Amino acid sequence: MVRTELEPPPIVAQLRAGLLGAAAEVDVDEDSPGRVGVGSLIGTAADEAWLAALSDTESSQMIRVLVVDEAAGLQQRISTAFSAHADLEQVGGVLGAADAMEAIPTLMPDIVVLSMDLPSGIGKLGAAGGAGGSATSGQPGHPGGAVLAEEIATRFPFVSVIMTSRNGEPEQLRRAMMAGARHFLVKPFTDAELVEGIRSVHRLDESRRTAHNGPALASVPPPPRAATPAVRNGQIFTFYSAKGGAGCTTIACNTAVALKRMTGKDVAIFDCGLLFGDVGVVMNLNPRSTIVDLVPQMEAHSGPLDPEFLSQMMVPHASGVKVLLAPSSPEKAELVTAEHIHRVLTALRDQFDYVVIDTWPTFEERILGVLDAADKIVVPATLEMPAIKNSKLLLDVTSALAYPPEKVVLVLNRADSRGGIRVQDVEQILQKQFAVEIVSDGRLTTVSLNEGVPFVMTQPDAAISRDIMRLATQLGGLEPVGEAKPKRGLLRSVFGG
Repeated sequence: MVRTELEPPPIVAQLRAGLLGAAAEVDVDEDSPGRVGVGSLIGTAADEAWLAALSDTESSQMIRVLVVDEAAGLQQRISTAFSAHADLEQVGGVLGAADAMEAIPTLMPDIVVLSMDLPSGIGKLGAAGGAGGSATSGQPGHPGGAVLAEEIATRFPFVSVIMTSRNGEPEQLRRAMMAGARHFLVKPFTDAELVEGIRSVHRLDESRRTAHNGPALASVPPPPRAATPAVRNGQIFTFYSAKGGAGCTTIACNTAVALKRMTGKDVAIFDCGLLFGDVGVVMNLNPRSTIVDLVPQMEAHSGPLDPEFLSQMMVPHASGVKVLLAPSSPEKAELVTAEHIHRVLTALRDQFDYVVIDTWPTFEERILGVLDAADKIVVPATLEMPAIKNSKLLLDVTSALAYPPEKVVLVLNRADSRGGIRVQDVEQILQKQFAVEIVSDGRLTTVSLNEGVPFVMTQPDAAISRDIMRLATQLGGLEPVGEAKPKRGLLRSVFGG
């Protein structure tokens, strides 16, 4: 059903004409040629009026759904399923990416149910291809649905995406979440699963849609406010692994949640893995805003970050933790400078009691600034020779930087994994003892990552969760939790010492 009484804003005509990269009224996103910046799309008075009209239609009672799927039969099935639910309306169904991008501004859906299995080659919709671009050309091996989801998130941030796929492997789920999907369904799914997913996503994203009808639509950075007194002087815990695969992000996220649960204080996570940050995936958060959204204000105003604006750019998690996400794509990481990160850290320290930072293994200027600012540097390591070698190099660097020994907290992950290497031998090589040993629980960790819920929330009594809480206790200077863990772990009992 098309709303003929609503006149689409000027941007719609440009979308249809394929002139996004050439129209004088439109600011092209320099970070991603051929795409239009979110602020440009919804920054004009006409666009804001159109969005306001959207909220005034009966879509406020009905959940409007657009189906984008290569299988016409599925579209008919969904339409039939919706007939039994008064709050659901299928406003349209299209087979390809170009039709979808043309239909969204016309049909104004709340949710797009999008097949991840669409053909690739839709990554230039904003350029000359426009609405008439081919949906079948392009680079093989890249699911077209994921690219289309990114386009929708960029151009229509008030529209939520539910992705479907015949492939239910974790990597497919990860790719969908990174593309901005709010929910993921594996085909064949039941009508009940679809309806429940749509209602859940609509309910969770209602505040985000409302925000786009308010002052947050302005593309001009907010004016600076007077600096808020630094009454918190929060502690910064930087998690830095010398080698990928040591579980750094998982440990960081669970530690942040543990600190929140144990203290009730304000806790922030800053995903400083600027190129390939995974915090959003680990915690199942939609990247509606990232650190990149803070850059225009920091460039326009040299003073302290506006605390309210910073808070708006952070994504709340169900645990009560607030998260500042990494850039949504690697090329945008170049927009974030070491000075930007320093100012963000200053603001986070002022506003939160604990700031947990996840990083990636490099010693470039931006990460060195994060290490300098940290009260504690948490270094997860495993009983594998490459990890041991890199951890030794990292400790040598921290020594060369004149960090006090107590600033570096060495954590042994997967401590009960038998690999023929004794823990005390590793400590002798590193000339530093492990502060905490975290047991291995592959099943629980895998489920946690796939569901996007930290295991300290779902299984707080599990051995791995108790180890995380011991780490949080040490970092926060809290009262010990449970029984004290023996100094020597299981491996030391097995191998002696």
